Amino acid sequence: MTPVEIIQIICASVIPIAVVGYIFNRYTSTRENGTKGLGIGVRGIQFIAVASFIPGIIILALANKVDSSTIAALIGAMIGYLFSNISNFDNK
Repeated sequence: MTPVEIIQIICASVIPIAVVGYIFNRYTSTRENGTKGLGIGVRGIQFIAVASFIPGIIILALANKVDSSTIAALIGAMIGYLFSNISNFDNK
């Protein structure tokens, strides 16, 4: 196996591990009043998006399926998505 294949396998395995890990975390967490199970919030959706989108970009880049300018645009769009309205989510 080449190093590129190893990186692609790692990136491909990160996606389901992150999603299942997040869902497991939310299912096993408890609220302040003792009830079990928390919902998926805005931060959770952002985490799942990043945990699946960035490894996908890496896999496509290493396989030479997408050119470098497209990769730069996708990374810029992801950064813009993450940092847009970041302070508004926690306002009460």
